[in-house]
Amino acid sequence: MFNLRVLGANPAAGFATFIYGITAPLIAPFVGLFSTPQFDGSVLEWHSLVAVVVYALLAWLIAKVVWLVVGETRSATTTASSSTETRTP
Repeated sequence: MFNLRVLGANPAAGFATFIYGITAPLIAPFVGLFSTPQFDGSVLEWHSLVAVVVYALLAWLIAKVVWLVVGETRSATTTASSSTETRTP
């Protein structure tokens, strides 16, 4: 959505309407955080960028928690050790 608005995509185009419709609920909590500068049909939506960063951090956090809960444990791994014994006669 961010790229379409910055590049000045026609909001009446089918693809743009589809993308805006899908992403609108995801961006809704962040709308109104910042002003929206416009220039010749291009719109810089800071709230869209904030949403991307927040959702990326949230996804990372969830993945980290899942890895900690069900991830590989170190106790399941074994190491082979070689020992050399010296025998005295």
